[in-house]
Amino acid sequence: MNLKNIAPRLFMIVLLAATGCLSSCKDDISGFDLEKDPLKGKIGGEEWQYAAGSANVNSSSYYLEGLIVGESTQDPCAIRVSSKLHLSIKIPGRKGSYNLPFPANEGYVIFNLPNGTKKFTASGGFIEVVAVGSQQLIGYMSADFDDDNTVQGSFLLEFCN
Repeated sequence: MNLKNIAPRLFMIVLLAATGCLSSCKDDISGFDLEKDPLKGKIGGEEWQYAAGSANVNSSSYYLEGLIVGESTQDPCAIRVSSKLHLSIKIPGRKGSYNLPFPANEGYVIFNLPNGTKKFTASGGFIEVVAVGSQQLIGYMSADFDDDNTVQGSFLLEFCN
């Protein structure tokens, strides 16, 4: 083995791999397909699926607080409260993977039953913040409290402030 011959080849391989990663790893929120694996599961033992999500941005703490609901709407920011099955969330507003539950109550995922009759805070799982744009966040969540309160899949949050 001649190091003079190996070094240029190794450099080219590393350069090609880095170029491929840079071209495929960019934040393209508009190209994200929620249809592939939408957030769904059970809330209060009933089947539930994501339809819309909204959040307010707290710029001082970089956390987002909002709702993820199962009913479709033209304006997710118009939904301030819901009397139906939904998730209440407080999650980081920056890319990364975060285990549930959050340490020191910094964030939460809460399973809300109709009319606020019961609420269950997720005690296991994770949230992956995939991309953050100026008006939206795309994430993936696997969260559970028990067998009757468990969700998994992709979601999009519209920023409302």
